[in-house]
Amino acid sequence: MNLSDPLSVSIAATQTYKKALTAVQTNISNLNTEGYSRIEAKVSESGMGAGIATVTRSADAFAEKTLRSANSALAFEKPATNYANRILNLVGSESSSLTAAFDRFFSSSNQLATNPSSEPLRQDFLSSSTFLAGRVKSMATELQDIVIDNNAEVEHRIDQLNGFSSQLSAVNKQLLAFTGEPPPPSLLDQRDLILVKMSELAKIDVTFDANGLASATLAEP
Repeated sequence: MNLSDPLSVSIAATQTYKKALTAVQTNISNLNTEGYSRIEAKVSESGMGAGIATVTRSADAFAEKTLRSANSALAFEKPATNYANRILNLVGSESSSLTAAFDRFFSSSNQLATNPSSEPLRQDFLSSSTFLAGRVKSMATELQDIVIDNNAEVEHRIDQLNGFSSQLSAVNKQLLAFTGEPPPPSLLDQRDLILVKMSELAKIDVTFDANGLASATLAEP
């Protein structure tokens, strides 16, 4: 029996243990890291005993896609709901509603029509006209503010999407260096986290090629 064989087996076992322990430690240290996917050290048997064949990333592609879809739906609906509520609150508010202003205007105009020579009725009509004009102007200003806020948010989201798009391009270039071999799990984590962040800003369609390179495009609303 070759005395080196037991020694080689012992060394291989020690290395296997160290690699497996490193995977566990990495998982623990990244427990609260955003976008991190747990890694697993796959043990294989060989003539020299057990060894680490590969370190795989425990990521669920379907779950990732579902998360992006949910984020995209929320990204589309939340701003629309917020601005719709602002408009409804503006129109329905007693302090800004046009209904009361129009009611007052038509009431004073009808009263003046019955007695055009009445000075008090004339003053009331002028007052209600001024009040209505003020309400209309105020509402127009508020609506314009909503439009400005909406446009500013859209521009901000576009800037963020452009930034994430650049980050995704950089990650894709790094992935190209691993063509034909498994890329580092951390690099795939970066890729998927970027896609999640993009889906929080807009509805996107995502595709992957054989090398794991991702492409994200804006989807139809």
